[in-house]
Amino acid sequence: MSREEYKPDKVELAKVLAILFTELGSPSYIDKLSQASSKDLVLYRIEEALRDYHSLVNKGVERESTKELIKTIDFHEIEKFMLSIREVTDLTQLRELVSLTTAYALAEAARLQSRDTYLLASRVVDHLKREGLLKEGVNAQEASKIIEGNAEKIARDLSIPVDRVREISKETYILERLLRKA
Repeated sequence: MSREEYKPDKVELAKVLAILFTELGSPSYIDKLSQASSKDLVLYRIEEALRDYHSLVNKGVERESTKELIKTIDFHEIEKFMLSIREVTDLTQLRELVSLTTAYALAEAARLQSRDTYLLASRVVDHLKREGLLKEGVNAQEASKIIEGNAEKIARDLSIPVDRVREISKETYILERLLRKA
């Protein structure tokens, strides 16, 4: 398979799989696809993922970064990808195609989660500054304690789950970057 046949920037199916992973909290669609051992089963797993993706999108997604990624998906490219699977002539080629796709899906999911965490941390820090709880010169460890101590109020004010606020309180590296930026 040449580089032209499989460009990383054309891996639209990986975006769909990454969205399912981050929104549902489980890599099961990626795992099922990576373990598929025939063209028929690979296509079935793709069909299953696309069906559940559309169901998820119709219900609505939570994360802002996911909403942005959804806008970029080119389903024509996914159709071309499925046709390329039909044309695969040996199992090695099929495994390579599937492995590359699932690897890109995992990388995209990590980017989504990282971006989402950063955006949420930014909202929390901005909120604390507006509320006067985060003073100038506070370091990441102090900010972490302030967030943890006010987690329930922050969650209520920003309409986000309290466990996500507590997760942000542990992200001292991100907090340090946000505080330095301010």
